Amino acid sequence: MTATIRGLFNTGAARSGEVEGTWTWRVEPIAAHPVHGGHFPARPVTPGAALVQLVQHLSSEVKGGTLRLKTARHIKFLTPVDPVKCTHFDLRIALTEAADDIGFDAEATTDAYDGNPVVLLKMKGTFAR
Repeated sequence: MTATIRGLFNTGAARSGEVEGTWTWRVEPIAAHPVHGGHFPARPVTPGAALVQLVQHLSSEVKGGTLRLKTARHIKFLTPVDPVKCTHFDLRIALTEAADDIGFDAEATTDAYDGNPVVLLKMKGTFAR
């Protein structure tokens, strides 16, 4: 099963992780989307805001409701996502229930650039319901 997220990404179905409350998706950026070309002419890059929105959207799907970003303690874009060269990446999200919030810890990695694992994104914070 594949879902298209706002025309920017195709995602497979969520896979439950070995640790309770953790899910992983295979994500494929849609290189033809015009947002990728907006940062640097002739060098497409997926905007960081689109990656943050992807984490929020997939977390909302898992929790069965709309979550909104409340705090972001860490957002680190470690390697740019070139949607032409980076044809896929794995996004792991761990969600932790709190009183009124949901804590999250997300990391995106790929081996699409040269076959070696590369970290694209690390992000931690809380969502409000």
